[in-house]
Amino acid sequence: MKKINKVLVLGAGVMGKGIAQHLASFDIETVVFSRTETTLAKCRTLIRNSLDTLASQGRATEADNAQCLSRISYTTDMALAAPQADLIIETISENLELKKKIFEELDALCQPETILATNTSSFDINEIASAAKRHPKRVLGMHWFHPPNITPGIELIGGSWTSPEALRTMDDFCLAMGKVPTRCANTPGFVANRIQMAMVAEALKIVSQGLASPAEVDAIVRSTIGFRLGAFGPFEIADMAGTDTYLAIMNYMHEELGWENSDAVAFLSSLVKQGRLGLKAGAGFYDYDEKASERILQWRDTFLSRRLDVFNEETRERNK
Repeated sequence: MKKINKVLVLGAGVMGKGIAQHLASFDIETVVFSRTETTLAKCRTLIRNSLDTLASQGRATEADNAQCLSRISYTTDMALAAPQADLIIETISENLELKKKIFEELDALCQPETILATNTSSFDINEIASAAKRHPKRVLGMHWFHPPNITPGIELIGGSWTSPEALRTMDDFCLAMGKVPTRCANTPGFVANRIQMAMVAEALKIVSQGLASPAEVDAIVRSTIGFRLGAFGPFEIADMAGTDTYLAIMNYMHEELGWENSDAVAFLSSLVKQGRLGLKAGAGFYDYDEKASERILQWRDTFLSRRLDVFNEETRERNK
C-alpha cells in the first residue's frame, strides 16, 4: 500500500464533516464529496464554525485554522476525485444496499492499491466488500465515533478478504492522526455499539416501566458509570470491584429480573473458581504485580479527582 497523502471523504454530513476537519488538521489533503452543492456549502460553514470555536478556546491559532481550511476541497464529481485518492472513507447513510452500490462504483474507479473504508457502525464488512469484485482485499471497516474530530477511538474491522497489509496501513495511519485504533471482529454492531446498545436497551426498559425518567437515567449514568468510564474500561472496573462481587450481582439480577446472561455468568464463575477475584487477589481479568494495587488505586483517585473538577464545571454550565 502506498503512503496515504490524499483522502476522499464520501458524505458531507456530521461524520464526514468532522473526519475531514480532523484529517486536514494533520496535514492531509482532504476532499469532501457530496452529490449536492447545497450540502457541501453547509459542510464548509460547519467546519469554519468548528475551527472558530477551537480558536476561541485557545486550542488553535488563526494561522492553524487557515492551513486546515486550505487542505480541504469539495466536489460533486466522485468519478474525478476517486482515482486520485490513496484512501476513501465512506460516511453515507446506514443503508446497506446504497453502500454496496457506492463500493461497486469505487472499485471500478480507483487505483488497485487505494484503500476503501466504510464508516458503517453495524453492517457486515463482507457484504460491503462483496460489491468490490475486482479488489475486495482493500475493503475494511473504519468506524469513527461522534464527534470524529474529538473522540479518540476508531474501530478497525477486517472482512474475510481484507488484506493484513491494508489493516496495518490503517493502524499506522490512525496513530499518525492522533487516534486510538482497535481491531474488532466482523460481528454485527462490532464492539462499541454492542455494549452501547445493550446499555440503551436497558435504559429504555427502565423508562418504559416508569422506574426513572430519561433525565434521571442520564444524570445517574453521567455521575456514576460514565464518570468512571472516562478512565477505565468495564473489565478494569470489574477487577477493582471484584469478580466475585460482579458474579453475585449477576446471579441476583437473574433471580429477581430474569436476566439471561449464561455466557457472562459462566465466564465469571470460572474466574472466581480460579481465585482470580480481581485487584485484591493479584489477578482477575488482568494480572497484577505486588505493587500494582497501590499504584493503580492512586492513579485512579488522581485521575477521577481531575475528572470531578470537569464534571462539576459541566454541571454548573448545565444549570445556568
